[in-house]
Amino acid sequence: MRKIILILLTFSLASEVTSQSPEATVNDILTLTIGIRKAKNVSDPTLRALLAKQYTSLYESINIKNKSIESDLLSLSYYASKGLLQQELFNANEGLSSNEIQALADSTFNQFLGHAATPSSKQLRKSSYMRPVAVRSVSLSKNGNSMTSAGGDGRLLGWDVETRSFDQIYQSAAVDRVVNISADERWLALGTHRDEIDLLDLQNPKTEPSRIQSHRGAIYDLEFLPDGSGFISVGADREILKTGIINYEVEEIVLVTSRVQSISISPDGITLAAGATRGGVYLFDLSTPAGVENQKNINRRNQETRPVIDLSFSPDGKYLAIGGYDQENNDQGYVVIWDLENERQYGPDLTGFLSRVNQIKFSPNGELIAASSHDETVRAWDMHKSHIYELPIILDDHSNWVWDLAFSPDSKSIYTSSADGLIRKFDLDFKAYIDPVCNKVTRNLSELEWRSFFNNLSYEETFPRKPIPNSED
Repeated sequence: MRKIILILLTFSLASEVTSQSPEATVNDILTLTIGIRKAKNVSDPTLRALLAKQYTSLYESINIKNKSIESDLLSLSYYASKGLLQQELFNANEGLSSNEIQALADSTFNQFLGHAATPSSKQLRKSSYMRPVAVRSVSLSKNGNSMTSAGGDGRLLGWDVETRSFDQIYQSAAVDRVVNISADERWLALGTHRDEIDLLDLQNPKTEPSRIQSHRGAIYDLEFLPDGSGFISVGADREILKTGIINYEVEEIVLVTSRVQSISISPDGITLAAGATRGGVYLFDLSTPAGVENQKNINRRNQETRPVIDLSFSPDGKYLAIGGYDQENNDQGYVVIWDLENERQYGPDLTGFLSRVNQIKFSPNGELIAASSHDETVRAWDMHKSHIYELPIILDDHSNWVWDLAFSPDSKSIYTSSADGLIRKFDLDFKAYIDPVCNKVTRNLSELEWRSFFNNLSYEETFPRKPIPNSED
């Protein structure tokens, strides 16, 4: 089996080399792919950091663009940079436990902690962590300077992204399930586990929110109309409702026959997509008068055994991403991209998740699609036809279900929220983690280390003017 996989990998890489870069050989790419994955298993922080820098230099020297290699480099560089920070903190804080060091590193590296109390040093030493509160939803402002999150503690927090500090905007006795902010950033709608939607005026944060009880039961999803005139919501009562902002007038769009857990509105505000747990995907024309038959179905392969958990339109409205889990494949997660104009699937099924997909988002520039999962990961694919068949970027630094994700406005970062009580920021360019590595590493690879990873290449200094240790050291 391993031989077959290697043959397929070689064929795939050979095809890419032929089409993109005559200077690179299949051997170059195989060496990088196998070497980087071997380096990811290195436990020594300094060695792993040195390998991250050296493999980055090698990748840049062969003059190709390979998204699969870049995904591996991102993972290697991320944990190399974080590992060096942990080592630095360990050396500077003698006597702290490994749990304490990990908590300190997380708080310095990319962690936003607000929905679970920060443990004190005393609590850490006694291993008496407070139970984390799941962060169910995260949303970034248009300029990327602020962020809003909602959690199972009923708290709605507003964040300063740069300082990672927060203020509590609102707290209710209900569990917050979903948050959506209007396009003009004036209104925030908060759907809870009970039959209530709380509408907050962000320009007047001290005023009490309006409590709209138009549904019977939990609110599953809600989204503002692009023109800001109102929002559309769906709940456990199977009603899809449109609510106006001015007078909160409620209009029923449809009463669906099966449970709909996710909705999405096209960028032009004309089409509403709804995904059902029985696998159906329905499109409704919002421009038609109420009561007029306006439903269109998207018929997918094996949809009866593939419940839909989330939907998302692309920024240009040409594609609809559909995600959930496959009951005939051990409930593993999937994402399908539907070409709305040509009425067919775009690219392959996006898989690799070990359990259901929770949330799907397109990047603002439309070049990436990302999905979060119960398997504690986020995966992101390049939307370009020539790259979507390649391996995704995998973000895997959470210790529980990843509920939600949000792209930064420049599409260069992803923010994730998880049942482990944390929000994390992940840069999507592996080079973002290389500078910290360069600043912290104090030596070069030894000749023995070089031979272990680069035996077919002549030795070179990864960091000129830094010492080369003796192989016996």
